[in-house]
Amino acid sequence: MDIQARALEEGMSYQTLIASVLHKFVSGRLVESALGLTSHSSGTRQKRRAP
Repeated sequence: MDIQARALEEGMSYQTLIASVLHKFVSGRLVESALGLTSHSSGTRQKRRAP
């Protein structure tokens, strides 16, 4: 699937989608499974912590 098309499905720009995937990867929440890459999330958005 095209990255830009997937971003539109998710309701965000493709730059935001790529940044999200990279963030999940470096934080260890994106892992490879037999079906492809998956995210370790409960399906809910976590609030961003204040610095």
